[in-house]
Amino acid sequence: MGAIIVVACSAIIHELLHGFAWKIFGRVPWKSISFRPSWRVMGFVAHVDVPLPASAYRASAALPALVLGGLPIGTGLVTGSGLFVLWGLFFLLECFGDIAVLLAMRRVPSRAWVLDHPSRLGCRLVD
Repeated sequence: MGAIIVVACSAIIHELLHGFAWKIFGRVPWKSISFRPSWRVMGFVAHVDVPLPASAYRASAALPALVLGGLPIGTGLVTGSGLFVLWGLFFLLECFGDIAVLLAMRRVPSRAWVLDHPSRLGCRLVD
């Protein structure tokens, strides 16, 4: 039961990290960032309502993978803790959708403006 609670809390932290990155890297006001329940993912999702530069959107997609995946993996490798490595790998796999977004955006110029899709994974270019 404890593992389920930790995973659920980490999923919430994952979405909060998206919002934090939009706020910091995209300079988006908090009122333009929403968190809502989603039956599709059986949890909460973060959504930004205003356009932002593609570079800021990329940073928001990468931040959860780095914090919840990369940091524990690096810590585990440095300290020899297999549990940290497994933890990081689990959450890196949880970030698969974010990694797919980063791959899909690889040819989008950094200065292009994008808008978070309201119901699907990823974003769309703004003219």
